[in-house]
Amino acid sequence: MVKKLGFLVLILTGLYTHSSQVLTPVNTLLTVFENETNDADYKVFVGTGQPRFLLVQNSSIDLSKKRNQLKNSIRISDRMRIDMICVRGERKALYIKFGTFASGQCEKGKGPFYISIWEEFPDTPELNRTYVRYCQDGEVGELGLKITKQGKVEIFAVKNTTIIE
Repeated sequence: MVKKLGFLVLILTGLYTHSSQVLTPVNTLLTVFENETNDADYKVFVGTGQPRFLLVQNSSIDLSKKRNQLKNSIRISDRMRIDMICVRGERKALYIKFGTFASGQCEKGKGPFYISIWEEFPDTPELNRTYVRYCQDGEVGELGLKITKQGKVEIFAVKNTTIIE
């Protein structure tokens, strides 16, 4: 009886590990950041810890064009959060969180996957968040993030990705 139970646990553990690996778009990078505001600078935090870079008003940064692409580009992972804190100006903080699969279909490639976007507080309820779905069309997909003049976040396709409307 004990041996059968141990065997069953091993099978379930193997299935869980396999399915958790499939849910994340392992080869999607966030490479471009744009700030179209005239009055706000943002510190960009990836996960926890120190800020990754400063995104000043009316500027952009393409992390794929820096020296070591894999080191500078931000590899998207499940439940990873990016915090963009306004350090100069009167704008709200912006938050971006990457999820797993979303409903819908991709004409080609993997997905769709989703990204949730919200502002002001890190614990904003799901009801007050905006969701963007995308497909990864090639081996390595690239996405960009833009802060509009109004201070809203937009996600756009850069390479080998498609945004689903």
